[in-house]
Amino acid sequence: DSLSQTSAAAGGRIASKAKQLADIEQISVQIQPFLVELIKQLHHRVNNNMPFLSGERKQRLDKLDRLLADPSVAISEKFRKIMEALMVEAEYGRTIEVYQETIEVENRPILVNIFRLGRIALFYQTLDQKRCGFYNVVSGAWAPLSKSYNDVVQTAMDIGLKRRPVELLTLPIGKMRVR
Repeated sequence: DSLSQTSAAAGGRIASKAKQLADIEQISVQIQPFLVELIKQLHHRVNNNMPFLSGERKQRLDKLDRLLADPSVAISEKFRKIMEALMVEAEYGRTIEVYQETIEVENRPILVNIFRLGRIALFYQTLDQKRCGFYNVVSGAWAPLSKSYNDVVQTAMDIGLKRRPVELLTLPIGKMRVR
């Protein structure tokens, strides 16, 4: 009788594992379209948002596209990587940063320092610190600011680079685009 009990218990475990595998397969099939939609929304955000860290952000999306298309990668890994990318994008909304990039101002490429204020505004200042400007979200282009803003933009850059303590600044945010 002990052999039949052991056999019955093993059969129960096998049935339980088979159900778990079927459930995992069903979840995998259902989550794939969700992940595709998340990546589509990330692409939209990166392509239609302020142009900050464009290369880095597009490279992250390209990696996600390749990952999602790779059938050898587990769905759990795909999910984890997409969630990581969403967290990075969310983090941009609550941080400041300064970096160098070549941008186009009045139809001329120019290497500048860029100050990113969350997802609210982008400001640039030329390397010689004589000209500054901002990204105009309404026109979708970089626009110069009056020279009177040079000092406050430089202060913002210094705060972003942690060369100065945080202080309240009056920066021209401009108009916000309604979607």
